[in-house]
Amino acid sequence: MGKVDVIRNIFLSSPEKSVSEVARTTGYNYATVRYAYNSLKSLPNKGVELSKKSIPLQSVEGMLDLTAVREQIMERYKFCRAAAEEKYPQLKNSDVWKNCEIVFRLRSTRAAGRATYSNRANTSVVDFNLLMAAIPVNNKNFIDDTVPHEVAHIVNRVVYHNGGHDNTWYKIMRDVYHIDATRTHNYSTAALCEAKGLKTFVWKCKCKEHAVLARKHINMLKTAGQEGVSTYRCNRCKSYVYFVGGNN
Repeated sequence: MGKVDVIRNIFLSSPEKSVSEVARTTGYNYATVRYAYNSLKSLPNKGVELSKKSIPLQSVEGMLDLTAVREQIMERYKFCRAAAEEKYPQLKNSDVWKNCEIVFRLRSTRAAGRATYSNRANTSVVDFNLLMAAIPVNNKNFIDDTVPHEVAHIVNRVVYHNGGHDNTWYKIMRDVYHIDATRTHNYSTAALCEAKGLKTFVWKCKCKEHAVLARKHINMLKTAGQEGVSTYRCNRCKSYVYFVGGNN
């Protein structure tokens, strides 16, 4: 039995498990596990439904229509692919590029998107946090910046054989998409926690408020001095954060 078949059997026997959980417990590459998960959808009568835990428990006031946001992302994604192929025609000869799959997540409260790839499986996966993109204050920057951000990771891997946010990734963002890129996003995550009914704790830096869950909040408190300032820094402005209060 091949590796992909083994992973398929895990999902068939335990459909509640996430891709990340299976990758972590088996030690297999994330992209390979994602490939096996998605390949189940094409098998007759063996499709795996999303876990109920992946669905937001509550609606967020003012949140945009998810179907419309998904169409926004796909339109931008197609534009980004066309722009990359114009700059780097060799992409059209890459199976990793041609077999790139788009996944929309309703689960995470932190990551805006993620790009993974597997040369062995000749595939790549770009997943987007649909809930984060549907929050009105996040929507425009998500479409304009996050979509090309993740596509650029796949371009970087295929063209330059590099990964992460290295110099060639920044070059792609500048030369192809004309974006002064950053490694991390500055989106509001408090509404995502609200959607899942999770209690959050608000810390503030010089540029924004940070809504964190209980575990991280406790760790941050341990590093806070008498004035309530933690040793944690904001990834964007690099200033220290201080505790404001709790939500929900």
